[in-house]
Amino acid sequence: RRDAQLRAHAMECVLDEPPWVAHAFPWHHGSRGVPAGWVDVAWSAARGSEAVLAGVGGGQDAAEPPQAEAACILPDLGAKLRMAHPEWAMIRMVLPPGAFAQGAAELPLALFSAPLLPAADAAADVAGCGGDASGSSGVANVRVAGDNDRMLWERAFLEYRSSQITRSIGGAALSDERAAGSTWKAYTSFENRIYLAFDDAGLLSDIFVVPGAQSRGCGHRLFRAVLEAARNRSLKEVRWFCLKSNVGAMKFYATLGFSPLDVVIVQCS
Repeated sequence: RRDAQLRAHAMECVLDEPPWVAHAFPWHHGSRGVPAGWVDVAWSAARGSEAVLAGVGGGQDAAEPPQAEAACILPDLGAKLRMAHPEWAMIRMVLPPGAFAQGAAELPLALFSAPLLPAADAAADVAGCGGDASGSSGVANVRVAGDNDRMLWERAFLEYRSSQITRSIGGAALSDERAAGSTWKAYTSFENRIYLAFDDAGLLSDIFVVPGAQSRGCGHRLFRAVLEAARNRSLKEVRWFCLKSNVGAMKFYATLGFSPLDVVIVQCS
């Protein structure tokens, strides 16, 4: 019950005017090490109607987008949210296809979603999570990191960050060491872990395997552990972003049976 109350407290309705409904949530941008905001935007046929983000949990039941071109331009939510949340270093928005957000730039990102099946059917959540892409048995044992793991975790994080972080998509970034410390704090804080979960869905901030441990099934084991942890928190879905240019990661998610959602990702820095 406390988890549900904190998630509800974290969610903030920032727009409910036809043809839009939008909710904002605080989250932590892991690879940049900064607090940020996430905004889900959906079509709404009328005020007070139930609207669903196109492609995320809505499927064929999502409301049809308006036909008028002018109706596809979203108000400048970035300016409003920057005033309300000056602590957010960036604001990322997930828009339905055909929408355009003022004051925001489109990002070369893909958004994925993994609906969580009941525990009895958990093995069917993803394809091949027990081992590597060839189906061989994995070698990784997964556990939640504790205080004694901080130095090891930060070293792995810095190696990942140096190879993955890109400034071409905009947004503030801390120095490597500060980003590692900030992200560790966010990942190990009870309150922040709850804030990463909203509307019965959890956000996977980052998943990475250092080069020396790749191709041994570690990524598949980690991903299965993520889904199990989310299910244990009574979540019904896990979402995550991926750079479209990250060919290896996009291929990894494809081997798990996932395809990008039909949405547009934009960001206000």
